[in-house]
Amino acid sequence: MNVYFGHPHYILGRSHTVEELYEQGFTVSTPHELGSFGFERNAVSEMSAYELAKAVGKHFLPHTPIHEMYYDACFTENLNVSDPSQYDERVLMKHFMDYPAMNLCNDLGLTGLKYYGLSQQGCSGLFGCIELARRSMLCADAPRKALCITSEKVPNNCFYDRPEQRLLHSDAASGCLVSTEAMSYKIIGTASLSMTKRNVKMLELLLAFVSLTKQVLQQANVPSEKIENIFCPNFWPDFWARLLSLIKADPRVLQFDNMHASAHAFSSDFIINLSKRELNGLLHSGYTQLVYGYGYGSHLYCLLFEKM
Repeated sequence: MNVYFGHPHYILGRSHTVEELYEQGFTVSTPHELGSFGFERNAVSEMSAYELAKAVGKHFLPHTPIHEMYYDACFTENLNVSDPSQYDERVLMKHFMDYPAMNLCNDLGLTGLKYYGLSQQGCSGLFGCIELARRSMLCADAPRKALCITSEKVPNNCFYDRPEQRLLHSDAASGCLVSTEAMSYKIIGTASLSMTKRNVKMLELLLAFVSLTKQVLQQANVPSEKIENIFCPNFWPDFWARLLSLIKADPRVLQFDNMHASAHAFSSDFIINLSKRELNGLLHSGYTQLVYGYGYGSHLYCLLFEKM
């Protein structure tokens, strides 16, 4: 059985220059330092993570029925719709279990579906959603459709940058549908690995991605020189360029234009970059596309797909 994904959609917060961010106290790093990391702007949203998710979710209502939902958030604050900290006294437990996926189903009028919440995937959460949805689709005995969605807003008392990791984050939400029915993109391979480490040395990480790439390409019987585009997170350009040289892929298939404009929007990077490359006519039917995901906790993902 083939599994597909499609209808990618995203929302970013309001764009800010790195100078504006630093002046407003949103970053520890100076504009010069952020520029040396490869960033020029980021996105800051006045909406909550749940409001961002609901705005993205409305995009998928014309494509019902939806049978499953996979909802990802990595910040603890974004895993609860209400804010228990606003109460001065003890309150009922329900205020600490106000799950966003449950609320989204109710607010969008989605009924009769199973929903799952993902956390602890760091900036790779959407890939975890797609991987789990694909596994479910492969076991289905009837046509099924799943909504995969991720939404992140940096907590109010948290800086938007991580100097030790050379990162600048953006508030964003995104999603796509995964289905047994034909859509825009056919998934032809996935591979993942969790190294269960808070921090991993760059060489070890690089070699792990090389191994994972070889695994997914061999499974799909696709040579690296046949890859039309490579999508990677919006950070560490030198790292991903080095990886391409090790897997002997054409360096021209890797682009970082969106990194300057939208910074690192957690796992929404993939949907943002996919949408913009489609807009620029860089994806063609029948060609292979390779996607990398990497999240805190050393979660590694590879996704291989073809445009239909």
